Amino acid sequence: MKTITLLNEKGGVGKTTCAIHIAAARAILGDRVLIIDSDPQGHCTTRLGLKESSGLYDLIVRDAEWEVVLRESSSEVWAGSYTVKGQGQLVVLPSNIETRLIPMAVDDITLLRERLKELQGHFDLVVIDTSPTPSLLQTMLYVATDLMVYPTQCQYLSLEGLGKSILHIKNLNAQRDVLGLQAADLGGVLPTMYEGRTDAHRHGMRMLEKGFGDKVLPALRALTSWREAEFEKKTIFAAAPESQAEADMWAVVDVLNRKIG
Repeated sequence: MKTITLLNEKGGVGKTTCAIHIAAARAILGDRVLIIDSDPQGHCTTRLGLKESSGLYDLIVRDAEWEVVLRESSSEVWAGSYTVKGQGQLVVLPSNIETRLIPMAVDDITLLRERLKELQGHFDLVVIDTSPTPSLLQTMLYVATDLMVYPTQCQYLSLEGLGKSILHIKNLNAQRDVLGLQAADLGGVLPTMYEGRTDAHRHGMRMLEKGFGDKVLPALRALTSWREAEFEKKTIFAAAPESQAEADMWAVVDVLNRKIG
């Protein structure tokens, strides 16, 4: 079971959208996928057709059992007309405002990693959606993950947030070493809301390519289909199959599949 986390200390760069679609794509392809919503806003939870709830808080702080806190998302929301392969399913560990209280209630940064070990054999992939605010919870997520993906717009503030996130990961990998854990891998930097016709975005893309080389994933272009799918509370696979936006997302997933295994 691999764990992949979507990170950037700048809000509004598309972390939730990317997390949901990576999880949905792998479920369509036959994986049993758990997506963890660690943002107190609960947007990942609601985007997958579920009500916000204190699932993550209950798991970490109240030591709740997994079967009590998990919620399964309907394939109509994330797969649409696709035929889901094999045992493919998408299960959510939901979040709500209580999530922000986790850092005040616990101080064990290995706690989520240890709880995830209980799911070995039940899921093939865990995807974690994060909030932009650094905290002890973020450290807990870093310790639990195997692969990091950084969504970013090709704009100054987003790239600045990316830089801060990368720096924190270097520091946190030192903590992982102390814990006897391997360093988390950089799965890729994912350009989002890309507008290739603008000089600013082309310049931002050149900066990414110079800094990260082949770690830069295929860009998700700024297309109307993304906004329409969000309004419908469905993935692009369900809301706009055969669209250019969907093709862009599958291109990203194809690259990540080779990294995730």
